[in-house]
Amino acid sequence: MKKWIIIALGVLLLGGAGYFIYERVQDEKARAAGDKPNLTAQAQRRTIVSVVEATGFVQPIQATEVKAEINGRLMKIHVANNDTVKAGQLIAELDPVLAQTKKDEAERTYQSQELTLAKAKRDFDRQEQLRKKNYTTEKEFEDAKTSYEIAQIQLEVLRARLEEAVENLSKTQIRAPHDGVVSDLNVTEGQVIIGAGSVSSGTTIMKVNDLSKMYVDTDVNEIDINRISPQSEAQITFDSLPQARFKGVITEISGTAISRNNLRVFPVKIVFDVGGQRVYPGISAGVSIPVTRAQDVVSVIVSAVFSDGRKRFVFIKKSGDSYEQRFVDVGISDSSYVEIKQGLEQGEVVSLVRPSSFEGKVKRADGAQANGQGGRAQGGSGGGARR
Repeated sequence: MKKWIIIALGVLLLGGAGYFIYERVQDEKARAAGDKPNLTAQAQRRTIVSVVEATGFVQPIQATEVKAEINGRLMKIHVANNDTVKAGQLIAELDPVLAQTKKDEAERTYQSQELTLAKAKRDFDRQEQLRKKNYTTEKEFEDAKTSYEIAQIQLEVLRARLEEAVENLSKTQIRAPHDGVVSDLNVTEGQVIIGAGSVSSGTTIMKVNDLSKMYVDTDVNEIDINRISPQSEAQITFDSLPQARFKGVITEISGTAISRNNLRVFPVKIVFDVGGQRVYPGISAGVSIPVTRAQDVVSVIVSAVFSDGRKRFVFIKKSGDSYEQRFVDVGISDSSYVEIKQGLEQGEVVSLVRPSSFEGKVKRADGAQANGQGGRAQGGSGGGARR
């Protein structure tokens, strides 16, 4: 009895293991069938836009380095990095003590010269009256006249010095040159700074960047440069701002190619309005410049078109698993689809891979049979140079 129980248990275990293995095999088959990629595509009508693509970096059109015009000690900073400022807003102050002292001194000197001028005028007026009555000599009259004129000239000189002193005092208050956002504020209160009029061109206190209108500094390769022109529109996107899209306009195309990463490229500037959104200078941007458009044309996915080095061809699906090789004329393409001008009708199904029945025996355009595998077609024009 015990022996039969052991045999029964063994049969049950073997049966359970067999069922488990069977289920796993069926699951693997189902998974393989579900994961098998679709190796065909249907020719359809669609609109294709050929573009020149490039990448670059965002820069503000107006970015001003803020410097003091005079030497001094930085007494107060009223803003911080990323603050928004308005034109004329007070953003920093220099210690005004020295400038105030020079201004006071210039005022006193000017007032003193005003008194000197008044005395010289009285002396001249007196000499003029005496001269009319012939009570003074010609020399005394001329000397009084000369002293009066010199006093007038000296007053004008001192007036200019006073105005300069007043101006220098006002320069201790540093104001925003235009609307914008503060950046590159790397100085501290108490630091002695050098004025912009010095030999070293002065200490940069901060930058004020007008972020309402910016541009993308990019490069376009020598193959595509003749496909674009000034005033052409462009689409601008950012990896760091996935939802942001802007329309830009090409404003500058360099007339001279430069070498960058072993490529000959032309610097291009594309201006765009920010429109109230916050776009930071220095971030990378993607640029797409539409150059050609084909409306409602027969097209297939790019990977369905092959090349023998001379012409392009596709593999048309027939009955069952049979295919026919057919040469086609292609037009423009975008990153996904290529226009078929002739050789393919809407609704026909093409293979995305070379059918096994055509391995090593693809027809060439001249009617001969090509050896080897042939190349995938390069649909349309390539993109711009990328930095």
